[in-house]
Amino acid sequence: MADKKIKLIKEPQNIKPVRSEEFREITQDRIVGGIKEGYFIYVIQSERFDSTIGLSNVDSRGVELVDEVQVKLTPQQALRTYEWFGRLLKQYEDIFGEIKLLEKVAEDKPELIEKS
Repeated sequence: MADKKIKLIKEPQNIKPVRSEEFREITQDRIVGGIKEGYFIYVIQSERFDSTIGLSNVDSRGVELVDEVQVKLTPQQALRTYEWFGRLLKQYEDIFGEIKLLEKVAEDKPELIEKS
């Protein structure tokens, strides 16, 4: 079987965003995932903290799972997403300064971390 030629589009695409009627926005509180042959899979979970809620989907900390979304990406889509987030992180840091993870803050300012 002969290889087919493909056209690589390098210039930015002028794509008009159209949202589904089922579009919704969630805040990512937790993410879990893994890999399977041919794709990456992860689940984004959104939580709400309220110690007064008596619902069955509330854990011992008073956290209620509000929403979750499962995402599947091909390896190529995952790589493009990785590159895109890398550019966004650099732009964010250029504008707002260094992004520090909690572990780094704990090293730099241990007095801000509450001991349990």
